[in-house]
Amino acid sequence: MHTDTLPAPERQADLMHSIEHQPALSRRDRAVLLHLASLAFNGSSAIAGYREVAKSTGMDPRTVRRSLADLQRRRILYPVQRLDPYGGRLSNEYIIERGRIDGLDS
Repeated sequence: MHTDTLPAPERQADLMHSIEHQPALSRRDRAVLLHLASLAFNGSSAIAGYREVAKSTGMDPRTVRRSLADLQRRRILYPVQRLDPYGGRLSNEYIIERGRIDGLDS
C-alpha cells in the first residue's frame, strides 16, 4: 500500500520506521528527524522550534540548527516560515520528505 493512502497515525509510524532504519543518516540527524516525526500532525509535517528540539533530544541548540540546515541542504526537510497576525515569527513548520529519506545512499 502506498503511504499516502494510509491514515495519518500509520503514515507517522511508517515515517519513523524509515528514519530509524536509514543507515545514511547521522545519529544527530536521525534524532532531530525522529523528534520532528513524533510531532507530525498529518504524517509528514511538524511545528517545532530548534530550542524545543534541542531540549527534547538533549542536544545543544547550535547542533540542532546545524542538523536542520544539513537536512534542508539534502532536501530531506523543508521549512515553512510561520508568522503571527502581527508579523512576528513563530516556530517553523517542517515538511519531511519521506521519499528523500528512503532514497538516501548508505
